[in-house]
Amino acid sequence: MNKEKKKEEEEKEEEEKKKKKKKKKKKKKKKKKKKKKKKKKKKKKKKKKKKKKKKKKKKKKKKKKKKKKKKEEEEEEEEKKKKKKKKKKKEDVGKR
Repeated sequence: MNKEKKKEEEEKEEEEKKKKKKKKKKKKKKKKKKKKKKKKKKKKKKKKKKKKKKKKKKKKKKKKKKKKKKKEEEEEEEEKKKKKKKKKKKEDVGKR
């Protein structure tokens, strides 16, 4: 009877040890996987943010350029009109 009890206890202990080992292994694996996933997600998010910022900057620059072009074109047109008026006045004076 004593021998049987000892055997049973040893078997139980071995089983528990195996279970613990398995649990530990599983936990470690899970942790590693989680960490990797988190890192990947973070990297992706950062990349997306950077892209968005770049796009916004480009758009702003384009708008500014367009505004500048419009202003320059308007100024040129005004100058041309002024020059034409001056020419007309001079011609009128010449005709008189």
